Amino acid sequence: MAFKLSRNTRIGIVVVVALALLTWGVNYLKGVNFFSNEQVFYAKYDKINGLDRGRPVLINGHQVGQVRSIEMNDDFTVIVEFTVTKDVNIPLNTVARIVSQGIMGNMAIDLVIYDTTATHVSGDILLSDIEKNLQTQVSEEVAPVKKKAEQLLADIDTVIIAVQTILSENTAQNLKKSIESIRNTIGYLEGTAMSLDTLMKGQRAKLARIIGNVESFSANLKDNNDRITNVIRNFSSISDTLAKAQIASTIGEAEKALGQANKIFERINRGEGTMGMLVNNDTLYRNLEQASKKLDRLLEDMRINPKRYVSFPLFDFGRTTYVVDEKPKKKKKEGK
Repeated sequence: MAFKLSRNTRIGIVVVVALALLTWGVNYLKGVNFFSNEQVFYAKYDKINGLDRGRPVLINGHQVGQVRSIEMNDDFTVIVEFTVTKDVNIPLNTVARIVSQGIMGNMAIDLVIYDTTATHVSGDILLSDIEKNLQTQVSEEVAPVKKKAEQLLADIDTVIIAVQTILSENTAQNLKKSIESIRNTIGYLEGTAMSLDTLMKGQRAKLARIIGNVESFSANLKDNNDRITNVIRNFSSISDTLAKAQIASTIGEAEKALGQANKIFERINRGEGTMGMLVNNDTLYRNLEQASKKLDRLLEDMRINPKRYVSFPLFDFGRTTYVVDEKPKKKKKEGK
C-alpha cells in the first residue's frame, strides 16, 4: 500500500522548503554560505562605526572571510562574529581592526597579522581595534583650525565693538580733548626743559666747583683712609674700655651720694642741726645786723673823738703816735 501525503502536508513541506531556500538565497546574496567549511572568530568593540553584516574580512587587502553577525551586550559593547576560510591560519595576537574601504564610508575588518608560530582556533576572541575614518581624521585636524577661527572671529567682533565705541561722537570729543591735553603737556614739558637748560648753563660753573669739591673730598678720604681707620680703631678701643669699666658701680655710688645729699638738704629744710638753724632761723642774722650797726657807730665815735680811746703817757720813749681827725694829719714827735 503506497504512502500518500495529505494535501496540507504537501503544502507545509513546500512552504518550509521555500522558506529555507529563501533564507539561504538571501544570506548567500549577503555573502553568508551555510554549506562552506569556515572558521568562526569573535571580536569585542566599543563602537563599530557603521560595520554591518556581510562586510568583508581582509588580510593585506585580500578577502578571507566576512562578518556573520553583530550583537550588543548589556554594557553596550558590541560583539562581532566573523568567518575566515579554513585554509587561513590566524596567528596569536592578531588584531581585528575595523577600517574604512574608501570615501563612501564602507567598513570592513582588517586582520593585522603578527609573525608567531602559535595560531588561534575557531571560536577564539581576537584583539580589536578601530581605525579612524576619514571623517574622524578630518574632524580632528579641522578642530584646532575651527577653534582658532572662532577665537579670531571673537577678536574681530571685539575690535569692531571697540572701533564703534571710538567712532562715537562722545568718544571722539573725549579723544580730541585728550589729544589737546597731551599737546599742552608736551608744550609745558618743552618749556620746562628749556628752563632747566638755561638754569644748567647759568649754574654750570657752580656745578663744576661742586663736583670738584666732591672729588677733592673723596680724594682726601682716600688719602686719609689709614688715619680714618686708626680713628675708628681708637673709637673701638675706647668703647671696649668703657664696656670693661665699672660704670655701673660708679653710677650706683653716685646715686648713693646724691641720696645722702638729698637727705642732708631735707634735714636743713626741716631746721635740724646748725646749718638748718642758720638757714631757717633769722635770729643770727638780726644779731649780726645789730652788731654791725653798733660797730659802725663805735668806729664813727672813734673817728670823731679819738682822745676818748687814745691815752698819752707822760714819758715818751721815742714812740710815734698818730691821731686821725676830720682832716687826717700826721703828727710826728722826733725823739732821736
